[in-house]
Amino acid sequence: MSYIPFQARVVRILEKRYNNPLGAPNSICYRWALDLGLKRGGDTILYTGCLYQLMSYAVSLVKMYERLGRFGQSAAQMLMKISEGLLAWLVARFVRPDSDVYSYSVGSLRNIVEILRRSGIEFGYLYEGDIYSGVYLYELGLEEDFANHAQNVYNIFKSAGVKRVITVDPHTTYILKEIYPRYIDSYQLEVFHYLEVIKDMSEGAMKKSPASHNGDLPVIHDSCYMVRKLGLYRAVRRSLSNIRYIEPKRTGVNTLCCGGPIEGVSQSLALKVAIKRAEELASTGSRRVIVMCPICYVNLKRAFAKLRYRVAVTDISEEIYRS
Repeated sequence: MSYIPFQARVVRILEKRYNNPLGAPNSICYRWALDLGLKRGGDTILYTGCLYQLMSYAVSLVKMYERLGRFGQSAAQMLMKISEGLLAWLVARFVRPDSDVYSYSVGSLRNIVEILRRSGIEFGYLYEGDIYSGVYLYELGLEEDFANHAQNVYNIFKSAGVKRVITVDPHTTYILKEIYPRYIDSYQLEVFHYLEVIKDMSEGAMKKSPASHNGDLPVIHDSCYMVRKLGLYRAVRRSLSNIRYIEPKRTGVNTLCCGGPIEGVSQSLALKVAIKRAEELASTGSRRVIVMCPICYVNLKRAFAKLRYRVAVTDISEEIYRS
């Protein structure tokens, strides 16, 4: 029998009970869009996979693990043996969304909607059908749980007549485009990250600045999933073609990891990796970091705080929207 870390077992329990790995209410996935007038359904939909929204809960859960320490985790393991249901209820009861991360997530998603609209993209939204993608289950190696969850998501798409999906983050994009087809028979779904479908927002050429100690220019952090697994380096740079920014030493396919998504299993290791990347970004002298993934946002913010380096971390959707 293979060993499953305690935190991964908690994720499995929460997913079975709440349909997501953090015990968040299902409404967290779609309530950000209730006042936007998005068409319900259609053959092309915007799908968030709830990753942006759930990261506000992930931050709180990581903080709880850090506060509890080994003693608290041992107590939780004992409680798990007594009642998995009670443990799941306690996590869902006491883990509350981080307000700053939640604001960032909602703002990013609403920016993406406006960017798509300005690009003339027609799309709908499934509201209650915009459930978690299951990506964390796959990343933790919980394959059977992931396969069941993926099938459930796919069934929702097919019953709604969805043919094309526009995603908002690199992890959800990768899992739908590359991994779902391995687990679902007769998988038929076109998947595009929103940066792949929006129009070039500028008629000018790319304006890239060489690395320098210039606090007025943002520095870009490439997501591992975005540039290595999905190969969307050019789409990212095209989307930023009308702003000036700094490239760090290691960029594109050579980018350094932000430390995620293992922060839920090993907080110390995730922080160690994130600090290494944060130090490199800080060495450019920039006081603003552009990210394209909510996991990167959370881990780099934590690393910069540990370094006591004052910096604003912004989502690429905000940069595109403002420009």
